Amino acid sequence: MKKINIPKQNLKTYLWIFLTAILSRWLVFVFAWAVSDTGAGFFQAIYDSFVKAGDTPHYIEIAQNWYTASGATKNLIVFFPLYPILMKLVAAVIQNYFVSGLIVSNICAGAGACIFYELLKLDFDEENACLGLFLMLLFPYSFFTASVYTEGLFLLLTAGALYCMRKKYWISAAVFSFLCALTRTQGMLPAFAFAYEMLVDFSSSKKLNKKALVAVIAPLLGYFVYLLINKVIYGEWFMYLDFQAAEPWYNEAKWIGTNLAQHYDMALQYEGLAMYIYWPQIILFFAGVAALIYGLRSHVRTSYIVYAGAYMAVTYFHGWQISGGRYMSMCLPLFIILAAVKNKTVKYLLLAVSALFYTLLAVMWFKGYAIM
Repeated sequence: MKKINIPKQNLKTYLWIFLTAILSRWLVFVFAWAVSDTGAGFFQAIYDSFVKAGDTPHYIEIAQNWYTASGATKNLIVFFPLYPILMKLVAAVIQNYFVSGLIVSNICAGAGACIFYELLKLDFDEENACLGLFLMLLFPYSFFTASVYTEGLFLLLTAGALYCMRKKYWISAAVFSFLCALTRTQGMLPAFAFAYEMLVDFSSSKKLNKKALVAVIAPLLGYFVYLLINKVIYGEWFMYLDFQAAEPWYNEAKWIGTNLAQHYDMALQYEGLAMYIYWPQIILFFAGVAALIYGLRSHVRTSYIVYAGAYMAVTYFHGWQISGGRYMSMCLPLFIILAAVKNKTVKYLLLAVSALFYTLLAVMWFKGYAIM
């Protein structure tokens, strides 16, 4: 096997990006804690902020006890298995499930940022690649990549899948996307980008790339494994959909227009929640659509547009949604499109505004607002 020599300059760049990705989260956490006056020490406040609401306790429960077909936790099959499995492996060494989740998330977020930077460098110069990276890192809801949620892991796997697609490393792309599909619902969607690239290659060469076909199928295989877990434990292939539609999530697929109308009604009904859940979800949808149109006009790679369109559609098909901002933080092609904006003043202004809301939401999170 040929030895791969990575230039020292690249290693320094990767180390800088890795540390920046992690520190950009934890420094804002320190700031948020300092101005929140929680009355608790920093690490206690971190723990309280992560576990008081949202999905963190559920991932810890699955990592500790796996899925169960009975009892109060039987509905946790709605959470995909890869992240709690990794938590379980790390906890076997450090004996703390919460800390193991932090370790998995932060390492994955740092590594994912490095790969995303390399993905950006395929199309942009260093300055614009860095701007695209920081627009992703400082997106208002992106601090979840450092918490006990799947965002950090999903960032790593999605960036890896798209990068390998671009480099035509189809088997590696298949591995990344297979694991991606075991992480969350949107994990199956790299198959759309892969299929588009495969068909474009086929139209020019008139030959079907079998390795590319494997990559297209891989996310579906990952989803099949998740369905198999449903079948083995509950006796039904799609049991997770029944639990999603029931209390406390009330999350079933509806037309996007129906869901946006519901977000609007909820924004008018719950003014407190509206400012950080419902209005942002509405704004992000239309901003995302505008970004896709701009991406097409700016000749951003079409497979990215296909993937982002599928990602947004799946995300906004979810009824009674309260985590739209967090989901959109991991729609990586949107940040590639922003990197393609030719006016640098606009990009720096977007970065400044994004960083401001990134900090504001982190402070609100520490103050106990139900951001999740």
